[in-house]
Amino acid sequence: MVAEGVSTNEKIKKSDIKHALESEVKDIDQKLKREDIPDEEKKSLIQQKQELYKEFDKVQQYFPQGFWRNLQEIKKL
Repeated sequence: MVAEGVSTNEKIKKSDIKHALESEVKDIDQKLKREDIPDEEKKSLIQQKQELYKEFDKVQQYFPQGFWRNLQEIKKL
């Protein structure tokens, strides 16, 4: 966890958010598989999916300090 720069609580919350986003993407994918979906709804779902991927990227980069800076912070304690 030092390498990631997260506490146990933060790691759990990050994981929960990632799982929620993945679940939403799966729901959208299921809707997109329907053949009777109107083009406008399809475009909207694709846009929603792209926004979810952006949010996923934000979650991935939530703790960008890196290993060495995090280690230095621990040394200060």
